[in-house]
Amino acid sequence: MELFTDILMAVLPLLIVGTISVFVIRSMIYNYKKGKYKEEEQNQSVNLLTYGMIMGAGLGILLSMFSPISMLYAVSIGPGIGFLVGYFIFDYKNKVRYS
Repeated sequence: MELFTDILMAVLPLLIVGTISVFVIRSMIYNYKKGKYKEEEQNQSVNLLTYGMIMGAGLGILLSMFSPISMLYAVSIGPGIGFLVGYFIFDYKNKVRYS
């Protein structure tokens, strides 16, 4: 049973971040095909997603320093969550701009 939990703890961050990445990429492709985003906003989306990943990695490192969560787990989950937050901020800014 201990072997199963070790394997699960090693694979779980990959599954979580992979699911987040697929969701963000699929929804951005859908919105571009739908015409929701303009071509000029591509730089803004790239910047927000990148900054979100950098901030997520930094917060993951800080979280692992002050909590019992392992650094490897926090550093691998942090950028994925930052990627998702960057996408939501980009989507919210576009909704506010074109509403």
